[in-house]
Amino acid sequence: MMIRNIKKIKNNTVFLFRMIGKQKNGKRYIISKFFIAIFRVCVPLALMIAPGLIINELTTEKRVPYICLYLALIVGAPLIWNLINILFNERLQQKNNEITRALMYDFRLYVSEMDYSYVEDPDIQQLSERSEEVISDASKIIDIIGNIITSIISLFSIVVIISILNPLLLVLILLMAILNGCMIKWKDKKNFELRKEFSLYSRKSWGLSYMLQNFDYAKENRLYKVSSMLVEKIDETQRNVDDVTFKKIKTDSKVNLIVYLTNFFQTFVVYSYLIINVLKGMLSVGTMTIYLSAVSQFSSGISSVINAYLNLSEFCMKIEELEEFMKLPNKKNIGEISPVVSETSCIEFKNVSFCYPGSEIYAIKNLNLKILCNEKLCIVGENGAGKSTFVKLLTRLYEPTSGEILLNGVNIKLYNYDEYQALFASVFQDCATYMFSIRENIVLSKPYDKELFNRVCEESHISSLISKLKYGADTQIGKEINPEGIEPSGGEEQRFAIARACYKGGEIFILDEPTAALDPNAEFEIYTQFHNMIRDKGAILITHRLSAVQLADKVAVFSDGQVIEYGTHKELYEKDGIYTKMFDKQAQFYRD
Repeated sequence: MMIRNIKKIKNNTVFLFRMIGKQKNGKRYIISKFFIAIFRVCVPLALMIAPGLIINELTTEKRVPYICLYLALIVGAPLIWNLINILFNERLQQKNNEITRALMYDFRLYVSEMDYSYVEDPDIQQLSERSEEVISDASKIIDIIGNIITSIISLFSIVVIISILNPLLLVLILLMAILNGCMIKWKDKKNFELRKEFSLYSRKSWGLSYMLQNFDYAKENRLYKVSSMLVEKIDETQRNVDDVTFKKIKTDSKVNLIVYLTNFFQTFVVYSYLIINVLKGMLSVGTMTIYLSAVSQFSSGISSVINAYLNLSEFCMKIEELEEFMKLPNKKNIGEISPVVSETSCIEFKNVSFCYPGSEIYAIKNLNLKILCNEKLCIVGENGAGKSTFVKLLTRLYEPTSGEILLNGVNIKLYNYDEYQALFASVFQDCATYMFSIRENIVLSKPYDKELFNRVCEESHISSLISKLKYGADTQIGKEINPEGIEPSGGEEQRFAIARACYKGGEIFILDEPTAALDPNAEFEIYTQFHNMIRDKGAILITHRLSAVQLADKVAVFSDGQVIEYGTHKELYEKDGIYTKMFDKQAQFYRD
């Protein structure tokens, strides 16, 4: 068991060392820290021996040169050590910050590009948060290993000194240290288990606090008197956090009590033994102080080694979680073929079924549908019919539970993930408005093209808004960052999203109910405007309102994750089926 645990610690340590070593100056940083750790041994050894030697000289021969030499050792060793610290510490801290930033950069990029399905999994999100803590403390592993190296070298020197007096003292100290180490290991294991529970409640508390304080919730919180409800929930969650914290304190207290008792017993035995030897004339006072210091440092050294090992063991449990997180399978890396879309290209859903992770209810079931890449398809249906899930599958945010999706007869999983997604330009109902400038919100990661930017702003009717603003397209979105920024309306946010999609470009444009919060007239205006902007492109328009069907070549009616009717608006209306009833019902509502 012990050997297996050491092997696991070694593997976890190597994993994190490799991450650090890959960064710029990472290997040099590790070597420098270990060099300082080795040099650090000299100071306590000098301070352990020199005072006793001075006492012996003062009580016996009183040789001044020797006294001066020992004094120089006492004063000089810490001085040299502090000078080394001053010379290296600032530089090492700077390198530590650079390496940590680089590790965090890589980690955040990894998180932002991991499979979309992981984003909606709360267990993975908690694992991500705990893994981020490990990354931010990554250099801690070097300090722990350095402490172990320092302590072991120091122990070898001290063992020689104590063995001359009585080897049984070594056995006593070792037994006390092992007992303390076992208790601390038990404590660390308990605290690690509590860490997961603490992470769960902390995340919940953060979410509730966010809703209480964030501007997006401010109006409803006041008008619907939600604040007291949120405060009560936060208080309840905080009680859970406090309970977990109290469990940790209780565990720590039990262990600390045992450690204090063992230290008391050890100190009593050692002092009694040395005093008796001095009284019997077997030891000089100066030599006794050397042995006292040696015993103290040996005890401290053994405890340091064990504690460092336990800290390493605990930290490696966290590294193991990081390793688990970093090795999550990424489906985007599967395909290598470059997709090509032409006028004759077709995307086909063949017997596709899908249910979300952790659910047994199918959001899509045995779906069969062909989409010509040069036509405009309108997908309609009630809320929960599977329309948005269809888009997630089409754009490879999720993979089907069963069945397959084909582009030009090839399973889309075989295409290069990034190149396949580049075929689509999407506008969603919950489209993101970034706290960037208007220009950055539209351009995002694409290179800036002034002519293209001005054209999409004009076509999406954003130019009139920009012309009224003091800073034009460089106006900040979000007053939280800049008081002179703007808080765009729902319609303006939708126009930003449409301009963004047109600026990005693609072979197929997707509008997934982006106008659900707007009135029918504004919705039709935006759909018509978007239709005019992409006349020569394929498009999928998704809605539960039927104002956009006149702009589509074909209409697919979704219900319970299946296509139950398909055809042109005229064909479906003349069928007098579900589509006809939906259309007439909405038309009557608008007339009334």
